[in-house]
Amino acid sequence: MDTFTNRMHGRGGGARFLIPVALVVAVTAVMVLLVDRGGTALELDEDLCRTAATPPAGATLLVDFQKPVHPASYATLLRDISLDLSAGTELRAFALTSDRGSPRQFLGRLCKPYDNADLSVDMAKDAERAQRDCDDLPAQMPPELRDVAMRFCDRRAALQRRIDRVGGATRTREPVGEAELMEALDATLLEVAVVPGPQALYLFSDMLQHADWYSHVDLDWNAWRYEDFLPLRQARGPVPGASDLAGVRVPILYVPRTELTDPRRPRQAHQAFWRAYLAGADVEFRDQPALPVYAAVPVMRTLRDAESAARERETLERQRLEAERELARIALETEAIETERREGARLAERRDAMQEELRRQEDVLKRELARLRAEVVELDAEPVETETYEPVGPVEETAAAVPETLVACDFELQPEFRALLESERYPGNRRVNYGDATITVRYVIDADGGTVDEDIAVVSERSVANKPEYFSVLSEDTVGVVRDWTFTVEAPDTGQTCRPAQTRMATFTYRQKCVGRPMPSCRTVQSGVSFLEGAG
Repeated sequence: MDTFTNRMHGRGGGARFLIPVALVVAVTAVMVLLVDRGGTALELDEDLCRTAATPPAGATLLVDFQKPVHPASYATLLRDISLDLSAGTELRAFALTSDRGSPRQFLGRLCKPYDNADLSVDMAKDAERAQRDCDDLPAQMPPELRDVAMRFCDRRAALQRRIDRVGGATRTREPVGEAELMEALDATLLEVAVVPGPQALYLFSDMLQHADWYSHVDLDWNAWRYEDFLPLRQARGPVPGASDLAGVRVPILYVPRTELTDPRRPRQAHQAFWRAYLAGADVEFRDQPALPVYAAVPVMRTLRDAESAARERETLERQRLEAERELARIALETEAIETERREGARLAERRDAMQEELRRQEDVLKRELARLRAEVVELDAEPVETETYEPVGPVEETAAAVPETLVACDFELQPEFRALLESERYPGNRRVNYGDATITVRYVIDADGGTVDEDIAVVSERSVANKPEYFSVLSEDTVGVVRDWTFTVEAPDTGQTCRPAQTRMATFTYRQKCVGRPMPSCRTVQSGVSFLEGAG
């Protein structure tokens, strides 16, 4: 206790202010860490990732356990990588698998919520200390920062245990079968290239591809030339371009193999191959302790002439089948188009026939109208003869003998029919979308107030439908309504008789009525009827 006091006073007493100042600096750092620019506390999910809409910086870890690896090689893997990450970076970890259809296994995710500098306290002893980590948190840390740091340490330890379990289950397998590093790497690069923000890809591997189409293990190191490899790679599909990897950091935790990639010249050839493969990215090789070479099953082989011919025949047969399927698809589409064309032509012929029939009916009605008008003119021109005579019988008989005059009587649609016209109704009682239409019909009223069935016809020049295919349906509906009409006849004066037939016209209006949102359902209703004087 005295020693500590003397040390403090031995520096002129100024050191007594270091601890309060350090606490103020630490609290300020926590507030900057836990509060965003708008002054709102940052929300973190269970993986300590920020829930804000702004995409975080991204980092991906791909570990290769398909070849024998000593546990000590990856015991501090996550610790070393996490010290390399900045605050707010999301790390996603994958392991290489032996499944060609799914070459990666997702291990977990982790977000770093603080910077390394946030764990340092502004004291003289920290100036000489390496970066602090979970096992060396300063005692002067504010509670909020300590809580976040401890949660991060727990999540990191859990993910490291997950990596240890996967590594322990695969590291003893010998001889090694296929290890398709490039397939897993390509799947990872496709994700990295499209994610916004700074990206980094960490690889823990001996970087030895071992597949039937290309194998570093089966080839001599003198054959590890990228220009010889590229045609084989291009034959398998698109190659990620340099522009796709621009700005991506690729630290490779490189595990050399004794007698294979540990010697200087093979290692240089091997690393040059991968720099060319990852062209455009910022590649950094971080050499790890060398591990023994392992036994591997030969998987890459040169096809003999007969096998090459058989493979070529298979390729040609596959191409032929694909061409036949494509031709069949084109034939089906062509048949569908032709069927649609024939249906359109049939509808056009039906429409033309209906229009021709309507014109014929119109001509018949015009001739009939002309005949009726001529008869009316003749009747009006005939003189009315009057005679003076003495009544010889009862008064009633004398009145009956007086000649009658034909007149145009007034007809009033009976109330029950007019009431139907004043309310909306569905044509033919069917809730169908026939579109909008205006149908004018000509009809004849006989002396008893009924409509004459054979004289009811649609006036085509005064009728129109925005959906021509439904013109006949609406015309039949209109004619059916008029056929049921009966009229009240206004009694004429004494000595007058209603003309036997009078021609009138009425216009029916149909409109679409739509209900419901956001996808309305439309039906056609009869919305009004107007009566026209004369025959038109």
